Amino acid sequence: FGKGYIAIVRGVPDIAFFLFFVIALDQIFEVIRHKIKCPDWPDEIWQGSDFVVCQAAKLPLGNSPQWVHDTYGFFVAVLTFAIVFGAFAANVLYGAMRAVPHAQLETAEAYGMSRRQSFWRILVPQMWVYA
Repeated sequence: FGKGYIAIVRGVPDIAFFLFFVIALDQIFEVIRHKIKCPDWPDEIWQGSDFVVCQAAKLPLGNSPQWVHDTYGFFVAVLTFAIVFGAFAANVLYGAMRAVPHAQLETAEAYGMSRRQSFWRILVPQMWVYA
């Protein structure tokens, strides 16, 4: 799952994520709420290029104060940023872990260290040098 996440998110330009993923994420939230709150809705959700859900499924509700709309937009933007930055950080840390010479890990094993000990005492400190 992790390598696929990194490959997909890092393969898409960040600006495309920030422009389009926010809208898609909002629509995913509304579709889920629509299926829960309005199970007897007779119409299609996507009507051509229009996205129509019942009023109870709107996020945030239309009669909410402006600060709720602003906070929700900020939350969705922060979530999108976290997804993009998480993939970037994972990519950097994965590369740093692979840059540690394998001979150091073999030496730790030869000294009788467990995998956990060699990870925390050898790999992690050396990894930060390369990150």
